[in-house]
Amino acid sequence: MAVIGKIQKNSLLLLIVIGGAMLAFIFTDLLSNVGGGDDPTPLATIYGEEIDETELNGIEEDIIKREKQNYYYQQKEWDNAAEKTAKDQAFNEYVRRNLMDRELDALGIEVTSDELNDMVLGNHIHPWISQERSFQDALGQFSKDSVAKYINYLETEPDGIDTASYTNWERTKKAWKEFENELADSRKADKYVTLIKKGIFVNSLEAKNQYIGANENRRISYVIQKYSDIAMDEVELTDEDLLAYFEAHKNEKKYEQVDEAAVIDFVEFPVVFTEDDVNDAVEVLDRVKESFAKSDKDIYFMANKSDIEFYSDSTQFQMGGDLFSFAPTGATYPAIADEAIQAADSGDVVGPFVAGDQAVILKVKGFGTEEQAWVRHILISNQGRSDADAKIKADSVVKVIKANNNFTAMVTAVSEDPGSISNGGEYKWFPKGRMVEAFENASFNGPKGKLQVVKTNYGYHIVEVLDRRNAKLPILAPIVKTIKASIETKSAIEDIAYDFIAQVNDLKGDSAFYQIALQDSLTVNNSRMTIAYDYVMGFNDENGIRAVKKFSFAKDAMEGDISDPIYDNGSYKVAILSNKIDLGVPDFEDVKDQMRFAALRDKQAKVYIEKMTGTQNLQEIVAKMPNLKIQTVNVNFNINTIQGGGGNEPEVVGYINAVDKPNVMLRPIQGVSGVYVIIIDEIIPAPETTDYTADQMTLRMGRQANADNLVIRALREKADVVDNREKINIQGR
Repeated sequence: MAVIGKIQKNSLLLLIVIGGAMLAFIFTDLLSNVGGGDDPTPLATIYGEEIDETELNGIEEDIIKREKQNYYYQQKEWDNAAEKTAKDQAFNEYVRRNLMDRELDALGIEVTSDELNDMVLGNHIHPWISQERSFQDALGQFSKDSVAKYINYLETEPDGIDTASYTNWERTKKAWKEFENELADSRKADKYVTLIKKGIFVNSLEAKNQYIGANENRRISYVIQKYSDIAMDEVELTDEDLLAYFEAHKNEKKYEQVDEAAVIDFVEFPVVFTEDDVNDAVEVLDRVKESFAKSDKDIYFMANKSDIEFYSDSTQFQMGGDLFSFAPTGATYPAIADEAIQAADSGDVVGPFVAGDQAVILKVKGFGTEEQAWVRHILISNQGRSDADAKIKADSVVKVIKANNNFTAMVTAVSEDPGSISNGGEYKWFPKGRMVEAFENASFNGPKGKLQVVKTNYGYHIVEVLDRRNAKLPILAPIVKTIKASIETKSAIEDIAYDFIAQVNDLKGDSAFYQIALQDSLTVNNSRMTIAYDYVMGFNDENGIRAVKKFSFAKDAMEGDISDPIYDNGSYKVAILSNKIDLGVPDFEDVKDQMRFAALRDKQAKVYIEKMTGTQNLQEIVAKMPNLKIQTVNVNFNINTIQGGGGNEPEVVGYINAVDKPNVMLRPIQGVSGVYVIIIDEIIPAPETTDYTADQMTLRMGRQANADNLVIRALREKADVVDNREKINIQGR
């Protein structure tokens, strides 16, 4: 029944009512550290315990089945990426169930049969039931009778029905039981979250501090030397500075290596089709021309023979561009096809024409007509000169051309239209409506062979009309063959990649890869990847990414290893494993580039703190550093920004609010956006009150709103979830 499909969809999607935001948060970035050793690698662990793979497989089957149905209804193609997403959803659901079951069991949270019945047929109908259209009457109102009849149908074993109908009844009954279990789980989760939220308390001191933080202000005067205003060559970051910054900050959480990672350098050898490949495509089209001309079912013939899918066999085309465009409206063909098209009759098949990576034949279905012009011109721009000066220059150019009959040479010498200089200033066979009004008027109404000077917004144009025509505007049915590199062509490029590897191996040494790349004029690209994620910068297709990850994260992979040629997105790539990155506290080489910007900011701050230290007031600082200006603003503890300063500055705001008396000048402070020197001019107290009820409620509601996310984050961190699925895909058990 349709109701069961809907119930399954909703129950899996909405299983825990900790809220959509919580569900989105819980299971992002579950991919975590992976272990090692000689024992088989577990698929995943929670609290150090191996997961039940059979249970996970069952969840995977359910979710994949549901998602495939969704894709079918949405007319989307199910692919490997969709499969992986569904499997990730299943893994996340497994982890969620495991974590929540532990908590619910430990707390003894249960749902009685009476509670469950109340959610299905009682006074507190669950939305999963009430919103199901199968349980609504003709007016769209929920009907308990519909639910009761449905349950009665499931509880009464049918007699006198065929085997298929009986099997369907059993399947439906089982699905309903699973739904009831999930409904009970949902109710247990409701209770769990309610317990947490009820346990959240805000005391009176917290409420008072909230009130003061929101309503007390400090009037300050300050200057800031922004890092972004410091010249790049003013403060130099040396290797010693960077190493010192690394030693001071390497244990910070943001630099911790939480995923197995690797860094590669690679060169690539593009696979480009050859003249033989072009000829092969042309020969294929030559063989079908005669049959295409005789066909009276062109759309079917096109569907069978063309590499591009077309929905019409009668598309109107115009000449334009260097390539074919097959848009349903605005289709164009290149100039190389124009002569044959204009000379063709209805029913003729013209071509093949080669443009870019396409070989095309065209069946002429009919013609419209279109007035077209062929002109050449020279533009004297009015940019950087007055209109009068542009006109004087244009007139002088006309005189030179008339005297020397050298229009083409003058295009090269003086024209300022970059789009037409390379072809002698020509615009060939363009229709009315394409050019600006004055230029079009000269092209379609001016005399042929005469030099005209016309003014547009671009300046003055010297226009000569070479010809005009009433062109045929063809209605065409195209067949397209995409020109691809043949197996032989790909093999030849692969051999070149292998030759590169052989040269590297023959030369030996740590720098051999780079020396041979330089010798062969190859660009060396760099990419960092992690084992957990299917993204490798510089690699674009699924097979290429999989191959380079298998190379980089092989169990026996060592720094300096060189890959076999890897085919990826139209080229062969050869990689060298330049760095394997261990988990935990990073090595200097692993994070030095990541730290470089922060280290420079840190050194800039130290330099300017020293410059600003020892001054008695802000005016003295401005006298020494005239690029700075004194600003006066109000600062509030609950707002982490300083008007006119940088962005988020919580530490600076904290220093300001730690001062409990006015007329105090703070020492220079290293902020996120720059170095601040601040004077507390005035402390503006919050209005006196003893009633902090509203602030207490605001704090409590805010904490309750975030409690869902925070408790799951805590459970997840405590559980130390380890996901080895991708590692096993690459390395095996």
